[in-house]
Amino acid sequence: MTPSRMVCCVGLMALAAACRPARPVRPIVPAEPPAELLMEKGYKIEVPTLLDATDDPDPKVRWAAIKVLWEISAKDETVLDLLLRALKDPRPERRLLAARFIRDMGPRAASALPVMRAELKGATGWLRVALAEALWAIGRDAGGATNALLAELAQGDGTAETIALGLLQRIGPDALPAIERARRGGDPALRKAAGIALQQIAAKKP
Repeated sequence: MTPSRMVCCVGLMALAAACRPARPVRPIVPAEPPAELLMEKGYKIEVPTLLDATDDPDPKVRWAAIKVLWEISAKDETVLDLLLRALKDPRPERRLLAARFIRDMGPRAASALPVMRAELKGATGWLRVALAEALWAIGRDAGGATNALLAELAQGDGTAETIALGLLQRIGPDALPAIERARRGGDPALRKAAGIALQQIAAKKP
């Protein structure tokens, strides 16, 4: 085969490949309703069982469990007690998931605030940030949320630190009293964190 004919054949093959219908991408989300999928897999539509389902090796099952948990937490206040129990689960990923679902309930989860504040005392990393965000989302507790976020910044935990800065920026001027107290305090790491937080909030101003 001559070089010119070889080039032509290669070009035709490339054109045929480009015109061939693309193979559909298989979605992660389940094609059937999440609750039905979970029941088919043997999971009951109850919070403790749904939390187990979030560890399932099948990503479709994990997605379905999260979806149903969110729907329950958004519509049924009786789920709050079970989620508060999950905050004391020995597995950190369960505690984190529970904190985020409680956060999403918003002001209707106001009765959970004392428990959330108590859990913050021993929390670090992602869990501390999630609990701080819940304090702000549920009760607009700027002081409690800001103190927790500054503590996370002072510890310097990578990605969680970045999220903490973003949350402080969202809280905005309401965070300033707690930040100023930290700036005047005796902990060098907290003073540094407070300075970073002030810069972040100032950067948001138009």
